[in-house]
Amino acid sequence: RKRIVNRFVHTIDVTGKLATDLISSIESSTTALLDAGAMKNICEQVLGVIGIIAIQILKFRNQTASQEVSERIFRRPWLRHLWWEAVFAYLLWDIIPILEKR
Repeated sequence: RKRIVNRFVHTIDVTGKLATDLISSIESSTTALLDAGAMKNICEQVLGVIGIIAIQILKFRNQTASQEVSERIFRRPWLRHLWWEAVFAYLLWDIIPILEKR
């Protein structure tokens, strides 16, 4: 979990307080999910943690995306499924039903 988060933070070149806030938000959310004991097996735990990471990263991205990136996406809407944000959204589409059950 930490390796995934650190790799992502390094990839998007986030430093300082923003990186610390993102990492601490993910850590607290995933810890709360795992401590609740709602997940029945290790597979659900892994999917739940991946879902939490994706949610927090997309939330962070929506707050910090530049106008240039937004314009680039809007100019080529037919390529939107290739952006990493869309991949995270598709991933959440599959994980949310599991989280809703628990």
